[in-house]
Amino acid sequence: MERSTWRHWHSDVRVSRFQLIAVCVISFFVAKWMLDATKSKLRRLGLARKFGCEAIKSYYQLDRRLGLLFLYNNINNFRARKFLESWDHYLTTTGKTFGFWVLGQRMMVTTDPENVKTLLATSFDDFEKGPELRAAFSLLTGDGIFAVDGKQWHWARTLLRPSFTKSEMSNTQLFEAHYQSLLRVLPADGVAVDLQGLFSRLTMDTATDLLFGSSMNSLEHPDSYETSNFASSCEIALGAVFRDVSIGSLRKIVYRRRSREAREGIYKVIDQRIQEALQRKDKSQGNTKRHVFIDHLMESTRDPSILRDQSVSALLGGRETTASLLSNLLHTLARKPDIWDDLREEVLSLKDRTLDQESCKEAVYLSHCVKESLRLHPVIPINVRWCNKDTVLPRGGGPSGASPILVPKGTQVYMALYSMHRDPNTYGDDAHEFRPERWDDLKPGWNYVPFSGGPRMCVGQQLALTEATYTMLRLLQSFKAIEAADEEPWRENLSIAMSSASGCKVRLYRARE
Repeated sequence: MERSTWRHWHSDVRVSRFQLIAVCVISFFVAKWMLDATKSKLRRLGLARKFGCEAIKSYYQLDRRLGLLFLYNNINNFRARKFLESWDHYLTTTGKTFGFWVLGQRMMVTTDPENVKTLLATSFDDFEKGPELRAAFSLLTGDGIFAVDGKQWHWARTLLRPSFTKSEMSNTQLFEAHYQSLLRVLPADGVAVDLQGLFSRLTMDTATDLLFGSSMNSLEHPDSYETSNFASSCEIALGAVFRDVSIGSLRKIVYRRRSREAREGIYKVIDQRIQEALQRKDKSQGNTKRHVFIDHLMESTRDPSILRDQSVSALLGGRETTASLLSNLLHTLARKPDIWDDLREEVLSLKDRTLDQESCKEAVYLSHCVKESLRLHPVIPINVRWCNKDTVLPRGGGPSGASPILVPKGTQVYMALYSMHRDPNTYGDDAHEFRPERWDDLKPGWNYVPFSGGPRMCVGQQLALTEATYTMLRLLQSFKAIEAADEEPWRENLSIAMSSASGCKVRLYRARE
């Protein structure tokens, strides 16, 4: 009897010890969490006092930190192709800078140029792409320049930048060869054609030629398996990246077999081009006549995965940016014949000049039209940064929005460039209209950042502008008139680059020599 009682007592003591240990461990972590939270709060209060921060305006949300209703409305507006219009409304009614929550994640949006300057330049080290954006891009571009931060980004930038500053990137002879391919597939006078798809193929041909030394020739062989499969794979994969960027952590529950197949289709083509380049290098048969992107990369590394990641980033970035810029601009010009006539008059005055980079610069009115298109329809309408430490933005606090605001670590900050580029305080009461003449004396500074700004400014900016300008010069020389082939207004089609949801359906009329 006594022995049995002893066993029960001993067992109770042993259970009590386990419970005590568990309670101690849990208490330790709870105490540590509370201590860290208190330290963080005091640090933020000190930072706010130091810089005179005031409370940021908040978008009113019924479900507060969940933000499910806000998310639901954004999804509906995206499907209705009114996402940017709805954000423009939020900014007009709430303020140039405001805070909101989605799925427990603190977020901010701003159109204030001083905040944009801080995010992209003056406090560059405090902000990065962030884990969500890196995860979304890395599924396609691996460790390419779009999907990395910190030392990895600096290394990628150092690796890529020389290639985009070479004179070959402004080689108008190469642009001319691919323009001639475009010219051959354009229909007879007055026949409707969708230029948006043709521009995508034009820029793909130019990009593959610059990157690998040989073009895909998709304009000449649109029905080949490589061309059609690669084009559809790019569309699917880029759409998946944009979706993942948009939904954040919810991407983890998305079924992605189709996007994986698309990614493998892209990799198959890129890997083949890389292997061909490596074989040329081994045989000392590199392209010595002109600079080729992949040959330059191989001077720094022979690792196939690095070559692929950077090549995919450069190819998709270069293709999408220029194609979207051209199709957005032509969609507008097809509805403004007077501007087309003025542009032709300017371009025809250059008829005795060789069309090179210098003559492109002399087409001032055309440059204004390109800037105006990038203002109204920025190829990247929203930019985003993730705060990697407690820091401060200079504006957005207090009733007037003129005071500094505290930005806690982990905050996602969106720069609504589409709305910022339409600010009447900078661009006048007609900011929503296409008026190239405004650029005669306009210097908007950080109110205009179509290619981002600061250290992370798009490395392919000059290439995109030169190719787009040259293509426009040649189209203006070749065609005396353009008209819209439909009555569809411009509506947003949001992907990695923004384009027209209805395409760019026009009728062209050739100039007779």
